[in-house]
Amino acid sequence: FAIIKYEEATSYKSGGGMTSKTVSTNYYIQTNDAMTGEKLQKKKVKHHRSVKNYPITILGNGNGRAWVFIGEPMAFDPFTLEMIADKKMIEEKNPMLKGIMPEQRTYYNYNNATNELMITTTDGNKYALSTATLLAKAIDEEEIAKSPLEVKIKELQKKEKAFNEEFK
Repeated sequence: FAIIKYEEATSYKSGGGMTSKTVSTNYYIQTNDAMTGEKLQKKKVKHHRSVKNYPITILGNGNGRAWVFIGEPMAFDPFTLEMIADKKMIEEKNPMLKGIMPEQRTYYNYNNATNELMITTTDGNKYALSTATLLAKAIDEEEIAKSPLEVKIKELQKKEKAFNEEFK
C-alpha cells in the first residue's frame, strides 16, 4: 500500500532563455505485489487543489485498514482501495468532534499498541478513535501509551487500585 503523487504537464512556456511548465498534480493510493513490486491496483484520491495541509503521509494500519493523511485523516481497505473513513464520516459518527477536528497533520497520531487514531482537537482535548468502529472516546494524557507493555502495565495498575479500594 502506498501513496503516489502524480504530476502531469499541462502546458509549457518559453521566454527569456527559460522554459517553465504547468503541472496538474493528483494523489493516488496503490497496492503492489510484495514479491515482484508489480502494481496491482491504483485509485485516485484527491487533486492537489483540494489538499490544503501537508505532509501527505501514511499514519498507520490496523483492523484491516490503512490510515493516511491526505489533507485530512482517511482510511482505506488496502485490498480493495475502498474508502472506509474520512473527516466527514468521523464527525457524523462522533457529533462531539463536529467542527473541532484540526486541519493539520501534527494533531493526528496513530497508536500501534491500541490500533487507535489519537486526535488532539482544536479545543485542546484528546480523543482516541477506534479504527475498528470509528467511535471516539475522550482520554486523559496519562492514558496514551507508547507500547503494548505500557498498555498492559497501566491496565494492571488500574485493576490493582480497584482491588485495593474494594479490599479497604
